Amino acid sequence: MAHLKAQATHRKWDDRLRWKIFLVKFLYARGYARKDVLELLRFIDWILVLPQELEESFKAEVAQIEEEQQMEYVTTWERQGIEQGIEQGIERSIIDILETRFGPVSPVLSGQIQDLHDHEQLRQLLKQAVLVDSLERFAALVPTAEH
Repeated sequence: MAHLKAQATHRKWDDRLRWKIFLVKFLYARGYARKDVLELLRFIDWILVLPQELEESFKAEVAQIEEEQQMEYVTTWERQGIEQGIEQGIERSIIDILETRFGPVSPVLSGQIQDLHDHEQLRQLLKQAVLVDSLERFAALVPTAEH
């Protein structure tokens, strides 16, 4: 394809640039690994030669394409799962810190902590778990359903 496009775009530099970019995108879209794309790109570069100023544009476009290839799309459900995992990790850390410092945490207090879904509240409670001087004072800081 590179050879055919080289013939079709003789001295049509903008067209040649578009085709060269298309070929790189095509290779990534077909699932080629980066190292394989780079090997094929050596050939494409040799066949689809560009003037220096367009070559710079091509390099910038390839860098953008490669950056996009490294960023995997995360679905809404995956993001929600990640958020939930972070939330549960903070909740567990709060309870672990409290148990380490003050002994067993009541199921009621554990439940109140686990019922919180505000990341900022949980972060503040995590800090307080480290700083507060008693389990009772900590419990007073935890928002309840009645608040």
